[in-house]
Amino acid sequence: MSKSFATFVGLSLAASVAFGQRVLLPAFPGESIFNRGGWRSIKLPHNGCDTIAKEVQEQEVRKLLLRILKLPEDTALRYLVSEHCDVQVSTFGLKKEAAESLAAVLSDYVRSRGGGHTARYAVDSLKQRLVQTKPETNGFRAALFATFPYLPRDWVKEDPFQSATLSPTNSTFSQRFVVIDGEVAWTYSVPLGSVRAWESRVDAQEFDQKLRPAFDAARQEAEQNLEKRGIKKGFGYVHHFAAEVDAILWQKYQIKRRGFRELNPGIIFD
Repeated sequence: MSKSFATFVGLSLAASVAFGQRVLLPAFPGESIFNRGGWRSIKLPHNGCDTIAKEVQEQEVRKLLLRILKLPEDTALRYLVSEHCDVQVSTFGLKKEAAESLAAVLSDYVRSRGGGHTARYAVDSLKQRLVQTKPETNGFRAALFATFPYLPRDWVKEDPFQSATLSPTNSTFSQRFVVIDGEVAWTYSVPLGSVRAWESRVDAQEFDQKLRPAFDAARQEAEQNLEKRGIKKGFGYVHHFAAEVDAILWQKYQIKRRGFRELNPGIIFD
């Protein structure tokens, strides 16, 4: 790509972001723009749409995108992330299928960041797409990575506080894994015999070895308090329990945690 052409592309892109509005506009004959909706479920200091928009234009990310798409390093790409975290991709210099694939990969990056992951994790997730992994011999890990293939393997650890055990009455067992990334921890549960894993998020403080005794004590006390008040386990109990644990953590240990609802806005639980 010539310097003059690169300058023209840069100017056409710059014009589309004037006055605080980021919109990728067609600049060449036959060019069209793919749009994918924004997604930012957890608002943290490090994952604003402006921040993500800058990250996806960095050289490391661009090179990874080209490698994932199996395109030459000098391929010109026109794309951006809008002020609302929408993904916009141009077909300029790309076949329709390649542009659609680029939009899909970028959307995964934005969803990862918007869901609370750090930039370092999101980049490692892109790199995972380029790694030839060996087949998993452990059934639980095989189900985990079949469900979430782009989990960076080095980030995944067994849950050190897993409480699930083999029950002689129902013979069920669940293996839990965790990814701790900044302020948030992602937990993954894989039931015995399942080919799928389930994901949820909790405050990363719950996996702090130094703080864990306080969490365990708060849960035990909360259960006792609710029993004394006549609140029995059943519909709605989990909300009472979470509120009681939070109150004890703050009053006795000055620990303030992010709640399940805040970290899992799309999950309804009773």
